[in-house]
Amino acid sequence: MSETFFKGANDEQLVAIKSHGSVILNAGAGSGKTYVIVSHLIFKIQEMAKSIIESKQDLKMALPEKLERMVIMTFTKKAAGELVLRVHKRIDGLIEEFPEDPLWKLVKDHFHRLYIGTIHGFCYRLIKSGLLPQVSTDAEIIDQFTLESKIQKLIENYLDQTEGKDTIHAILNRSSEGIISSMGKVFSDPDLKNTWKSLAIQNNRDHAIGKYFTDLKEIAPFYELWDSSYSEYEFEIDGKSPKWKVAVNKAVACLQRSTYSLAGFSELNANIEKNISKPKVEDEKLLALIEALNNFKKYAKDQLENLEIFYQHFDKFLEWNNVLQEIYHNLEDHYKEAKVMTFGDMELAVSDALMDKDVLKSVQSKFDYFVVDEFQDTSWLQYLLLRNVIGEDFNKLFCVGDMKQAIYGFRGGEIGVFKDCSVKVSSPLNMKANYRSRPNIVEFNNLVFEQILPMGIEYDGRDRHVIEVVPQIAQESQDGNGELIRLKLDIPEADKKPSPKLINAFEAKELAQYLDDHRNDGLASCILYRKLGPSHLLIAELMERGLGFKCQVKIPFGQDPIIIIFHSLLEAILLFENEHKSSLAYLNFIIPNILNLLKIQMPANLEEYSKRFLSRIPYYGLRTSYELFLADINVGLLDNRDSINFINSLCHEHSLNYELIWSQIKSRMDRNFSFEFRYGENSDNIVIMTAHASKGLQFPRVLIGGIHTNGGDKADREFIGKLPGTLKWTPFYNKKKLYTSPLKWSEDQAEKLKNFSESKRLFYVACTRAVSTLVWVDLEYKSEPLSHSQNSWIVGLRKTYPNIRDLVTTIDCSLPVSKIENDEEEESFDNVSSDNDEVGDALPLFHLDRCGLVEYSPRRPEIKILSELSVTRLSTVSQCPRKFYLQNICKLDANFFDPKKFDENYIYKETAEDLQIVDEFKVNINETAMERGSRLHAELSKMVTDQDFEIDQATQDSQPILNWIKSLIDHFSEEIQLHSEIAVKFDINGFMISGTADLVLVDETNQKIEIWDFKTGKRKKDSEENYLTQVLLYGFHYLQKFQFPEITMKLLYLDEKKIVEQTMSKQQVVDQVNQLWSLVDQPHQINIKHCSQCSFGNLCRTDTHSVDRHT
Repeated sequence: MSETFFKGANDEQLVAIKSHGSVILNAGAGSGKTYVIVSHLIFKIQEMAKSIIESKQDLKMALPEKLERMVIMTFTKKAAGELVLRVHKRIDGLIEEFPEDPLWKLVKDHFHRLYIGTIHGFCYRLIKSGLLPQVSTDAEIIDQFTLESKIQKLIENYLDQTEGKDTIHAILNRSSEGIISSMGKVFSDPDLKNTWKSLAIQNNRDHAIGKYFTDLKEIAPFYELWDSSYSEYEFEIDGKSPKWKVAVNKAVACLQRSTYSLAGFSELNANIEKNISKPKVEDEKLLALIEALNNFKKYAKDQLENLEIFYQHFDKFLEWNNVLQEIYHNLEDHYKEAKVMTFGDMELAVSDALMDKDVLKSVQSKFDYFVVDEFQDTSWLQYLLLRNVIGEDFNKLFCVGDMKQAIYGFRGGEIGVFKDCSVKVSSPLNMKANYRSRPNIVEFNNLVFEQILPMGIEYDGRDRHVIEVVPQIAQESQDGNGELIRLKLDIPEADKKPSPKLINAFEAKELAQYLDDHRNDGLASCILYRKLGPSHLLIAELMERGLGFKCQVKIPFGQDPIIIIFHSLLEAILLFENEHKSSLAYLNFIIPNILNLLKIQMPANLEEYSKRFLSRIPYYGLRTSYELFLADINVGLLDNRDSINFINSLCHEHSLNYELIWSQIKSRMDRNFSFEFRYGENSDNIVIMTAHASKGLQFPRVLIGGIHTNGGDKADREFIGKLPGTLKWTPFYNKKKLYTSPLKWSEDQAEKLKNFSESKRLFYVACTRAVSTLVWVDLEYKSEPLSHSQNSWIVGLRKTYPNIRDLVTTIDCSLPVSKIENDEEEESFDNVSSDNDEVGDALPLFHLDRCGLVEYSPRRPEIKILSELSVTRLSTVSQCPRKFYLQNICKLDANFFDPKKFDENYIYKETAEDLQIVDEFKVNINETAMERGSRLHAELSKMVTDQDFEIDQATQDSQPILNWIKSLIDHFSEEIQLHSEIAVKFDINGFMISGTADLVLVDETNQKIEIWDFKTGKRKKDSEENYLTQVLLYGFHYLQKFQFPEITMKLLYLDEKKIVEQTMSKQQVVDQVNQLWSLVDQPHQINIKHCSQCSFGNLCRTDTHSVDRHT
C-alpha cells in the first residue's frame, strides 16, 4: 500500500494506523487521535479490498458486505457526526488523488453500510434487526424526564397501596421524594439496575460486618493503623510530656492489644483524644500515624454509632432492606409492562439477550471489527457487551482513549475498564506527541499533572485510583513557546475571612480585567469552570465592561419563560375547572408582563388566544395545545431544550391530570437546563463553558475559573444509595433520627475518592485545551494562600509551584477595594459545595435575554400536526373545522359512519340520483358514478395531452362532453399552455400541501391563469364551497409560481354543461387561504349549516360546543 496514504503520520501514529487489532491506544491531548482513527479505518478498508481481490471475489459484491461488518463507536452523537464528516472528507480526497482506483468510489457509494455512531445506537440497531428474539422491537424509547415521571408514578402507586401496612412503609411514605430520586438514578444506570437485579444482601450479620471491614481498608484514611507496627512510639510518659506524645502513646498501646473489628474500633475511639496536634518533627511515619488517628476520630464521630446500631439491630435492618428490594422488584415488574426503554435499558436488554448462546453466536457472526473512541469513558456493562460480541477475541478490537481524560464517571464511565483492557490486548500503545499546545504549555501540563494526579484527597498521600502519567512531547513552534500567566492578588484585610462568594467575586474581577486589557490583541479566549456556579459573577463583570461573550448558563426551570407561561396556563385551567372567574384575568396579567420583559410584542387578542387554548385541549391534548398557543402569541424556540422535553414527558405520562402536572413542575422549579447566552459584539471572542463541555475543543487562550472554591462536594441527602443495602434507616420507630448503613457510608466515601480523582482529571482537560496562553488567578488573604476547600484546583496547583516557577509569569494585581462586604448568608457555604450550577441571586436571565425564544413576525408558523395534507383533505376545513379534525387528525373515515352511502359490507350503494345520470347517458348500468367520473377525467386528460387522440375514439356518453370542453379551449390562443392532471406540491405557512388539478390554462403573454375543475352529475350548490376551496388552493400555488396579478377559477359541470367561475386578485387569494388556514387548528368550531350533510353524527357534540362559523 502506498505510504502517501498516511504521509502526515509520525512513527507512533503509523504503528497504530497499521495495526491489525488487539490495540488500546492511550492518546494524549492534541496527539491526533481522530486522524489516527480515520486513517486506521482507511487502512482496514484497503486491507479488506486486498483480501477480496486475492481470494478472487467480486469486489463490488463483497466489499459492501464487509463494510457492514465493521463498527465504529464513539461517546456522543455529535462526535459521531464529526467523525462521519472526517471520513467522508478523507474518502473524497482519495478519490481525487487516485482517480484510477475504483475502490474509493465504491466505498463512497456504500458508505452508509458502515456504522459510525454511539453504543446506544448500536444496541438500538441490534434490537431492531430482530437478532434478539427476547427483546421487543416495538418498545418506546423514552427520555430522562419521562423515565423520572414513570418512576414517580409507580412508586407513589406502590406507597398508596401499602400505606398503613407497617411502620417501615409509613416512614417510607413520608420520605417518598428521596425514594423517587434514588430509584430514578438506579433505573437510569444499566450497571446499577443489573446490580439490583442480581446482588443479594448477606443475611448473616457477622459476614456482613466482615465484608464491611474488608472494604473499609480500600477507602478509609486510617486503614494502616492495624496493618503496621508502631511499637517505637510507646513513649515513656511523665508530667512534662507534651499532649501529643501522651495521646500517641495511649493510642499505640490500644492498637497493640485491639483487633481490626467493631470492638477494636470502639476501644480505640475511647482511648484517643480529639484532634491530636502534629509536632514539628521530621519523622514522616509519626506524622502519618497522627494523621491516621485524627482521621479515625473523625470517622468514629460520624459513623461508629451507625455501625453499632447496625450490629445490634441487624434483623431490623434486613426488614428495611427487604422492603426496598420489594419496591425495586415492584418497579421493575411494572416498568416492563409499560414497554418503554431508556438508552441504558437498551444496553442492559442487549447484554441480557447475549447470555443466550444461540443469540450470541448469531450476533457474533455479523461483525468482524470494532473501533471504539473515547474508551476511557466506557462502563463495565458496555465493556462486557463488547467482549461478548467479539467473543473475547481482542484481535477484533481497536480502542482509543486517554485515561487522564476520563471525566464521565457520573455517566457510568469506569477507568478500570481501560486498565483491564490494557492487560488483555496484545498491543497497548501510546501517542505522546502534542500538536495542539505550545512547548511551555506542554511542559507545564507535564510537570503539574505528573505531580498532582497521583496525589490523594486534599492533594496529600496517594490516590487509590492512580493512573500512569505518560509525559507528552512538545513540537517546535514558530509562533513562540506559549505563556503561563498567574494573576496574584492579595485581598485587603477585613473582619473575617472572605466567603466563597466573595472569593469568586475577586477572581471574576481579575479575570474580567485581564480580558479587558487584552480585548484588542486578536486572541480568542475561553474561561473554563468545573461547575458554572461562579461564572455568573464573571458574566456581570464582562457586561459592566462592555465585553461581548457567549457562555453556557444553567437556568432553573422556574426562570425559563417557556415553563413560566406553561405553569401559568395550568393554573388558569385549574381556576377555570373550579369556575373561578379570575382565570383569564390571571393570564392577562402574567403573560403580558413576561412578553414585555422578553421584548416580544403582545398580541391584541390575547384573551381570545387564551380561550382558544382552553378549547383546544380536548382535541389536541395539553402539549400540542400549548405549542399552538405559543404560535398564536408569535413565540417560537430556536433550539430544542430540556424544558420542552420536560413538558412533553409530563403531558405524555400524566395526560390530562392538570393538577398533578402542575405540582410536578412546581416541585422541580429549581432544576436546571443548559442554555447558550450571547451578549454584545464579537461574542465569539470570549467563551465561557464547563471543562466537561470543552472536551475535544481547543482555544488560543484559556483562563481557569472558580479554582479556589471548586473542591467541595454537596452534602449527601439521598435516602437510598446506589447499591442494595445502602440506605438510611432506623430500628427505633418512635424517633426521627435515621442511621446510615455501613454499606452506604462505604459507598459515600468511595464516591468522594472517585470524584476527587475525576476532578483532577477534569483539571487536566481544562489546562490541555490551551494552545498558546494559560491564565489563572491566585488569591491570598493576609499574605496567606486562600481557598475554600483543600480539594480545590488551586491547592494542587500551588503544590507544583516549585517545579513550574521558571515557566510562569506572575503578575501582581491590585483592586481599588476599601471595604469587604461579607454577607452573613454566606456562612451556609461552609457545609455545602460553593461550586454548584445555580445562577445565584441575580435577576432571572430572561430579564436580560430572550433565552432562545424568538418573535415570529409577520408570518406566524403553524404547528405541524400532520406531515403533509392533500388539497382535498385540506378543503374540508371550509365545510367545518370539526369535520376536518375528525377526518385528518383523528383519521376517521366519514363513510363508515354513513349508512346511506355504504351497505353492511362497506360496498358503495348507488343513489337514485346516480342512476338517473347513468340512464340518461345510456352507459353500462354496472358502472358506478365514481367509476364513470374517473373514466371521464382520464379521457379529458388524454384529449388535452395526446395530439393523436380523436374524440370519436371515446365512449359514446363521453363524446358530447369532450366536444364541449374542446370548444371552450379553442377560444384561447394557440400560445396557451395546458397542464392536465399535473401533480404539484406547495407550501402554506411552512406546511406541505399536495394535489393534482384537472386542468390549468396559462397565458404568459397576457398574464392570465385559469384553473378548471371537472364535475360529473348534477350541480349541488351545498357542495360548491368545498369544490371552490380546492380550486382556490391550486390558484394559490400557481399565483405564487407565475406571479400574475389575478386568477380565474372555474367549476365545469360536465353533464349539465354549466360553469361556475370566480376571478380573484392575488391578494384576495392569499387572504382567503390564510383565513382558511386559521381554521385548521380550531376543532372546537362547528359549521352548523353543514351538519345535515355530515356523516359523523353523534361523534360531534354539537349540543355543547356549537358555533356557527358563518354568523
